[in-house]
Amino acid sequence: MKVFFFLLSLCMGVGAFASEEIKVLPPLSGAYQGAYADFGPVENQVTEEAIRSYTKLTGKKLAWAYFSDHWLDGDIHFPAGNVETCRKMGVIPYIRMSPWSEMTQSQQDPVVTMQKIIDGEFDEGLRTWARSARDSGTAIMIEFGPEVNGDWFPWNGRWNGGSSRDRYGDPTWPDGPERFRDAYRQVIQIFREEKALNITWILHVDVAWTPQASWNHMKFYYPGDDYIDWIGLSVFGRQLPKNNWILFPSMLKSFLKQIEETSEKPVLISEFGVIEDAHDPKKKAAWLKQALQSISKGLFKNVKGITYWNSPGWLADGSASFKIDSSPQALEAFRTEISQPFWLENVRLGPPETP
Repeated sequence: MKVFFFLLSLCMGVGAFASEEIKVLPPLSGAYQGAYADFGPVENQVTEEAIRSYTKLTGKKLAWAYFSDHWLDGDIHFPAGNVETCRKMGVIPYIRMSPWSEMTQSQQDPVVTMQKIIDGEFDEGLRTWARSARDSGTAIMIEFGPEVNGDWFPWNGRWNGGSSRDRYGDPTWPDGPERFRDAYRQVIQIFREEKALNITWILHVDVAWTPQASWNHMKFYYPGDDYIDWIGLSVFGRQLPKNNWILFPSMLKSFLKQIEETSEKPVLISEFGVIEDAHDPKKKAAWLKQALQSISKGLFKNVKGITYWNSPGWLADGSASFKIDSSPQALEAFRTEISQPFWLENVRLGPPETP
């Protein structure tokens, strides 16, 4: 009855979440399938056309649409239009909250740091964002600081204190990850204070973590089971023509120990994808088939959702496309696998469940 009441409340609009905490719950069987459906060069142009186009390619409705929300110039604004588009299309908005003022990788951001978030410099913007999310009339998934264990992003520990243990907080904890952990806790606490109870929180890490140093272990970033609902992973295959082919199962297996040492929360693949091989169009198709079957056939039982990164890639000549229709073989493989009943279109919503 509680889940039914929540679904009914979606039609009621503002204030629907004022009394009860609602989460995206893991499915009782199978796994959800969502996507980043090519939402533009800065990943935040969510349109009905893009969602319909992706759905037409796969033959299956999305459970969620994944897109970015950048704090450019340090300004924090709720992506109301994108969230409303998702609500109208009947998919959950899954927001990649990126705390940087400029989209420059592999260096400290000039405006937004984890310490400034901890010190409350962005509280006002976060409170406004939280109130808008609360009143949006839909469940929302949020990951703060995607791929946090990759030093290509400025919220990684390297740029916020690194491996030092004597300049912030607990002397047994590396300062850089500890600052991220505390910043994320503060974000979630602000949302709780504003009664934004319709948020599902994800910690998103990358199985290709960098640097591969002990202080950069995902457990040091983890805000705790009282804060986080899902563990999100990036698991990419070949990303550039010069890269080697690495299979999805082997990459995920190599990271399982870090997950097990951190939490038993359900896992979703927040981002996965692979590009073509110019000499053998069968390779991408085979990679996609094996990736999806490794989950659907039970090799990774704790993985309860996936998000395909349907992007043209980062090379202007189009030679590194992640699109599922980058070749007829790739599209056929993806479409065939995702058509299986195992892959779910609609999420299960309700109050948090106790283990």
